[in-house]
Amino acid sequence: MIINKKVFKSTEIFTESQSIRIQPTPEFDGITVEVGEGGEKYGNMLYLDEMELNSLIHEMKSMMEYIKL
Repeated sequence: MIINKKVFKSTEIFTESQSIRIQPTPEFDGITVEVGEGGEKYGNMLYLDEMELNSLIHEMKSMMEYIKL
């Protein structure tokens, strides 16, 4: 049995109308991203493993560059 000795860490980003929480899964095999809007509690959760996260980051950066053209 492998015991994870990492501290559970959670990060929150607050915008004018939204809040975003990013944290590892309990198994430390990926991350979860939760979004809240307008003071509401966090809603649906998105699970991403490392490969999916890298793809999402790439596509988000690509889209941001596209809209700046």
